[in-house]
Amino acid sequence: MSEYQYYHFERLDGALSAKQKAELRTISSRAEISSNHFTVHYNYSDLKAEPSELMAQYFDVGIYYANWGQVICYLKVPQDAIPSVFMSIDDGDSVICEKGKNYLLFTFSVDENDYYMDDDDAKDYLDHLVELRSELMEGDYRLLYLPWLKRAFDGDETLDKLPLINFNFKQLSEAQSAFAELFGIPPEAYRALDILLKSSQAHTAKVEHLTATEQMNRLSESDKDLLLKSLFEQGQLTANQARALVYKPFTSNDYKYWLSPASLNTYLQAANEEVTRERLLAEQQRIEQERLATLKRLNAVFSSREVHWENAKKYSEQGHASAYDKAAREMKDLYDAYRVNNALAEFVPLYRIFAKHIERRRSLVQRLESLNQEIGKYQGSI
Repeated sequence: MSEYQYYHFERLDGALSAKQKAELRTISSRAEISSNHFTVHYNYSDLKAEPSELMAQYFDVGIYYANWGQVICYLKVPQDAIPSVFMSIDDGDSVICEKGKNYLLFTFSVDENDYYMDDDDAKDYLDHLVELRSELMEGDYRLLYLPWLKRAFDGDETLDKLPLINFNFKQLSEAQSAFAELFGIPPEAYRALDILLKSSQAHTAKVEHLTATEQMNRLSESDKDLLLKSLFEQGQLTANQARALVYKPFTSNDYKYWLSPASLNTYLQAANEEVTRERLLAEQQRIEQERLATLKRLNAVFSSREVHWENAKKYSEQGHASAYDKAAREMKDLYDAYRVNNALAEFVPLYRIFAKHIERRRSLVQRLESLNQEIGKYQGSI
């Protein structure tokens, strides 16, 4: 299998200038470059720049994947958008937190995963990264807990404490759930945190979805002056950039409730039992839904059984493998349809006529051996 590597970066705040696009073009002559994105794939070479440097200078979210299973996600936010205490999730490997002059860059990576990914999947996942970034900007920091929770679940007792904030860890957002699945975050880990939060004192989550008017009403006169000054100096100012300028993040001194590996471990067994029960219930519901769907389909077959008998006869006479497969499926459906309607006594004589009709078609007869055995068991039971 040949090598395949894919890069996709997006600019969310503002647009790439003509100069910036020209700079990006020197990195790749065949990349797709627009005012807000850069996309390229390689089969035998690689990107002629460090992705983290591209992110720092040009972009806000990005994704890389290779066909041997490696996936790397990049997410950049304004420096003051997230309390600095969350930078401690940096483990030097699967999570890298870089603090720049006016930004924070988070790099999440997995060397191998069991999920096949193609370019369309990567583009879809980029949408999740956009949503994750928006959540962080609005004060929803659950994403940053997830890698920490995985390491705590795996037994790492050296982790730095994180603020204990009353987020909803029982029901993650769609983007957070996608991240947890891709990066192998055990559901038991964030369920344990949910149980812990229900029995402990914690800081109130301040996730805000304010309208433009509500945001304006909350600004002080000095904040408004700062925003206007920045707008005139820069020529443009996105909503996220404006929020970053006036946002006052919490510091470690603002927190008094903390999450530690030891406090989480207390609730892991209860979380495991709860998740196991939910999985069993979900499996039972899935099986019941499949049973009802099958019953509905078989009742439809029984209602139009004459048509299905004709189909089976037609396919049996076509004399090739795919037609024999269709004939065998029709006959199995007919058998099951008669069975669920307590009408096998009617089915068996009709089947005997069909079996006599095809007795020289050995390939089809072989396809019906298991059905013949079921019919034999039925006749032996009456």
